[in-house]
Amino acid sequence: RPIAQRHGLTMLQLACLWNLSQPQVHSVIPTLIQEVGANAKPIEKKIDELAAVGTDARLAQFKLSADECAQIEDIGNNKGCMELKGANPAHAGEAQPDRWGLNPDLQTVAQRWGIAPERDLVCTHH
Repeated sequence: RPIAQRHGLTMLQLACLWNLSQPQVHSVIPTLIQEVGANAKPIEKKIDELAAVGTDARLAQFKLSADECAQIEDIGNNKGCMELKGANPAHAGEAQPDRWGLNPDLQTVAQRWGIAPERDLVCTHH
């Protein structure tokens, strides 16, 4: 929130601009949900905020600093905070719909991407 406030951005705009600051991302289309409650923004307001990212000259040229990107990344880093679904080195036994062991093909993919399953795919925060 302090980063958004410092730049006069809404949280939706900040989220979009942060995503767009990633080198591999060229466009964003967030899911907009009409929330309920006294302080809920109408979905039309959210659409206007999102549209401004691409049409407002200030926002279209806006770039987060490397330090701001690092701060946001640190806030959202949940690595190791939960047991993962899908391929999991801790899974033993028969494959389940949401969890299965690592087969040789998955081990090869992990190696190609520099993933050490016993280090990177396990819950480390209890």
